Amino acid sequence: MTEDQPLFAVQEALRKCFPVVDEQQGLWQSALRDCPPLLASLSNLAEQLQAAQNLRFEDVPSLRAFPDLKERLRRKQLAAGDTILDKLGERLATLLKVRDVVSSHVERVLQIYEQHADAIGLDTVLQASASSPSVAEMLEWLQDIERHYRNSYLKRKYLLSSIQWEDLGNIQALPRAWDRVSEDEHPDLVRGAGFHAVLPVCSPPLCV
Repeated sequence: MTEDQPLFAVQEALRKCFPVVDEQQGLWQSALRDCPPLLASLSNLAEQLQAAQNLRFEDVPSLRAFPDLKERLRRKQLAAGDTILDKLGERLATLLKVRDVVSSHVERVLQIYEQHADAIGLDTVLQASASSPSVAEMLEWLQDIERHYRNSYLKRKYLLSSIQWEDLGNIQALPRAWDRVSEDEHPDLVRGAGFHAVLPVCSPPLCV
């Protein structure tokens, strides 16, 4: 193995990883865009359920002829709610898949780096150029990205797993809770996935 081949191996792994992150970020954002309307519908449905619970149907003359109306209405509303929850579950499954795909690719890059770390040397890893960040910066960035997906998925999974029809107030507050998760995140973190475009083009034993 020539002197430059270990560095080339790491750069090649990075070059292959960044487009994957770009692609997965598109899937992630698409799934997230679908969620606020669904959460708003679920919140509105919880308000309707609350209103129906508070209404004394027997006190409304026009409803007295339908003694089972309240229960039938509740069953219909809960069925509509379950349909929304199924759609949210599908989006959450997409987020999980993105998290897993990104994690596996980042892990592969780190494994390749660890295999060649001694041969590359610390000075080379820390060396940046006018057109390309250092290998260390790109590795750190990938780890930040992987952590972002992992933490964001867990927070959103926790919110959706907290849904209980017995707690309508919590369901009504879900849209705002979901927004707070987004506000706490760093939307620009993944937009740097163009790093692969500025990596030097290498062919052992030369990099140009």
